Amino acid sequence: SITNRNAPPLNYAQIINSITGDSILTAATQFGIYYSSDSGSTWVQNNKGLKEGTLNGFWKCPNSRLIETSSNGLFYLNHLDSVWHKPLPMNGYGIAGKLYADSIGDIVVDGLTAGNTSPYMKSSDNGNTWQFDTLGNYHIGYYKAYWLDQFGNEHAANNDYNNGATVYKKTPGNSFVLDTSGIGIIAGTGQTAASFGSDGAGYLYLSGSFTATASTLRRPISGGRWVADTAGATGIAFLAMTHDQNHAMVASGLYNSPGLYYRHSGRWKSIPTPSAVSGMNLIALACDSTNGIIAAFYSYDGSKFYGRGLYCTKDYGINWNYIGLDSIWINQLVNCGKDTTYAVT
Repeated sequence: SITNRNAPPLNYAQIINSITGDSILTAATQFGIYYSSDSGSTWVQNNKGLKEGTLNGFWKCPNSRLIETSSNGLFYLNHLDSVWHKPLPMNGYGIAGKLYADSIGDIVVDGLTAGNTSPYMKSSDNGNTWQFDTLGNYHIGYYKAYWLDQFGNEHAANNDYNNGATVYKKTPGNSFVLDTSGIGIIAGTGQTAASFGSDGAGYLYLSGSFTATASTLRRPISGGRWVADTAGATGIAFLAMTHDQNHAMVASGLYNSPGLYYRHSGRWKSIPTPSAVSGMNLIALACDSTNGIIAAFYSYDGSKFYGRGLYCTKDYGINWNYIGLDSIWINQLVNCGKDTTYAVT
């Protein structure tokens, strides 16, 4: 799959994008540029000065180690070091997806595509070693929603667009099992779970594009029945959910349900957005330890998406401060439990 082909088959990973040259060959690959001066018998990496174009995930460990994921794998950089290490995939290169962390030292990476039999792997030692996290994964076969709560419990929804959504839970060391008490299998075309979250004070939340049940639900994080939680936001599905230092849930709507909300006294309340980005949607959301809510906004002109900057509020939208990164597309905002928030581009 090089220059004489328009595109690879859908089920084939296009590792080499092009080869050009004569006495010296240059190969442009998924994981960088290589050259050969012996007709391709040996290849030398020539990536000095090149950087990853897109990061899929980010985490900063308590020991200040940085962990990042991309289409090439999972990498970590030790504090004050300049050399990145690649523990995943174990052999070669391949896509690694988002990173999830709990409050007891576990990190989970999803979306692994090369050298692994499991799409999820877990580390409990700041990314030094990774273990397969395979128990019950066969349940999660379609477009999924996934989340790791503060106690190390995993939550996933199997989104089969034609047949509905099924919610599962997994406690550490055990298999995924049904988590459908109170909702059952949410049957019907287009029933899609979008996000999980917790308030850090005892409750787990689930939201999605549901017509067969409430669009937002909650249950005790230790287990129990899902119940509707839509007061103030009936019919609105949340793409992202987190909580602030007051343990108030903060959520952003899906593309067809724009807006920013927080939960107070049992009701969801709208957070006014900055006037400079009025009518624009959010692409990323985070809360920090100073009770700041940080939001990244974007616009779409019918052909292209545009980043419209980061803003912060500490009073649920009464006042907003612009904090930069206009015209930069933000994939995620990540807060690792302290006052610093990272923008992943």
